[in-house]
Amino acid sequence: MNIDDVRKQFGQRVQFFRKEKKLTQEKLGELVGISTEQISNIERATSRTRIETAASIAIVLGVPLSDLFDLPLFDKKSKKKSDAIKEYVAFLLKQDEAFIRYTHDQAKLAVEHWKKK
Repeated sequence: MNIDDVRKQFGQRVQFFRKEKKLTQEKLGELVGISTEQISNIERATSRTRIETAASIAIVLGVPLSDLFDLPLFDKKSKKKSDAIKEYVAFLLKQDEAFIRYTHDQAKLAVEHWKKK
């Protein structure tokens, strides 16, 4: 992976979160304080992005800055996986510690079983 790959993935994640928030490039640019053209360039990975700009974008989008750099690509398949994990974590948070430990141990056993196949 090189810097161009990182820039491309960053742009894809900005676009994903922008669309998730139902913002246009124009509105995101206005809220961040940069032009629509700059937002377009970021999403298409045709320009470098200063860390200050990336931080401003993250704030406006309401996501941690690290989420804009979460690699590998954030595609539909990984979003489904991420959603399933979030759903499972929400379920676990409602359980007592003994149940959580038990399910954790069972999951580890299942992983070991699948590795042997």
